[in-house]
Amino acid sequence: MLLLRRELIADHEKYTKLGEIPRYAYTTYVEMYDAYHALGGNGMVTKMLEEIDELHLKNKGE
Repeated sequence: MLLLRRELIADHEKYTKLGEIPRYAYTTYVEMYDAYHALGGNGMVTKMLEEIDELHLKNKGE
């Protein structure tokens, strides 16, 4: 669970600074969040997911 949280925090910081997230990274982020939540993760990461959800999805070729 701690490794998932570490990755979620790092990706959140990276993509919120960029202001966008590639579609593949978004899909991975949501899958990691689901696994983290299933393990009993806390609400801090839920707030980060909400912020990721608000980012522009960058498609290949953009």
